[in-house]
Amino acid sequence: MLALLVGNFLHVCQARGGVVSIISESSVIILVGFLLGVILPTDGSILCWAMGNVDVNTEGLVMASILNLFLLPVIIFEAGWSMTHRDFINQLLTILTFAVFGTLISMLVVGLLIMQTCSIHGVCSARTAFTYAALISAVDPVATLATYAHLQVDPLLNIIVFGESVVNDAVAIVLFRVLNSETENFSDMSLNAVSLRIGSQTLLLLFGSVGLGIALGFLLMLTTRYCRLADHTSSCVLFVFVSSFFIYCFAERVCSMSGIITVLFASMFASGFAKQQFSKEASMFCAFALKQAATLSDMVVFLFVGITAVYCDRRGLVFGSLVIAFCLLGRAAAVVPLALFTNGCKAVMSRGESWGKSLRLNWKKIFMMWHAGLRGGIALVLTLELEKWVDEDAPGTRDTLRNATIFIIVFFLLFFGSRTAFSNKIPGWLCGCFYTQCD
Repeated sequence: MLALLVGNFLHVCQARGGVVSIISESSVIILVGFLLGVILPTDGSILCWAMGNVDVNTEGLVMASILNLFLLPVIIFEAGWSMTHRDFINQLLTILTFAVFGTLISMLVVGLLIMQTCSIHGVCSARTAFTYAALISAVDPVATLATYAHLQVDPLLNIIVFGESVVNDAVAIVLFRVLNSETENFSDMSLNAVSLRIGSQTLLLLFGSVGLGIALGFLLMLTTRYCRLADHTSSCVLFVFVSSFFIYCFAERVCSMSGIITVLFASMFASGFAKQQFSKEASMFCAFALKQAATLSDMVVFLFVGITAVYCDRRGLVFGSLVIAFCLLGRAAAVVPLALFTNGCKAVMSRGESWGKSLRLNWKKIFMMWHAGLRGGIALVLTLELEKWVDEDAPGTRDTLRNATIFIIVFFLLFFGSRTAFSNKIPGWLCGCFYTQCD
């Protein structure tokens, strides 16, 4: 309730052009969660306060279950449902280039740098380093995209940042799932065998989840059509809302696929047909209900981040500080060369025509793409899913990685999420990114 009230106060101040307009709502929610964790009488453990004696690992398991089963499905479903399909398809090759190859480059850079600095932080296992690099490569620019909507950002930049974050999550999740599996034993395998196993498992999980999502999205629309749910707005909206949880659980538990990827592509596929089947009232109400549910779920995720921030210790802060620098370097190593590559491809395809030049990424937009590489709920969920093998070489590594992830999320949101709006106030520097500066 306090987070909702503070968020509403920030919106009022933004509408009036107040100084606090540079503060992102997610940053305030994290602060509220941190204060809640500090004032609780049981060392910041909200479950201990509510239920009694519960250790940190049990609390992490419960939080991971809540995030996976109740919060992430509707967040991901709404992201796919509200996506502008025409813009997404027009920029699909660019988005896939940044999402797939960008994630791989970022993961390799972060993983190698973790290995090179293992004497400082103590994370010396190659598998642990690259597993963590995979999960921390999942970008979640919630605060940035919210600011883009407020500032009326260039649609090209907006769809690339949004599309990249959506597909990037899918790639990062697949890489993490393969590397984190306890059934895999990479220590007795050669480098070529490891690469082949990871590549084959990644492709199987990725394309299997995508195909399952499309099939379930088609089934969802068939059900709404032949059951005539579109004629009953309230029933239609409730059915679509509940379907996000069913699709996630079905993919994870029945098909052993990625629930997040399946939900994403099911909602993307279903929303394209829903606009043709649903009435205007049903479409608007459905979009509104999903948006509000996703917003509330996002708030709870960031509230969890703030509450668990009280667990951060010195080792987690040291490792997190180093990984922040590694993430920035990895983001730059991915964004800059891939942006130049996509610009070259567009120049060749357009053959000098004016439309090709308007679709290229200038240095200002490249900077904003690098700036949008925030971390959020996906990274937190994946960190809580790390298996026990992580602690085999160095006990306590899972706690260090969890604490570091929380610190990284908070830092990126406070420093980069809040600076997005401030960047728009730099005279003329971001002309071409924001319409408000180019009128």
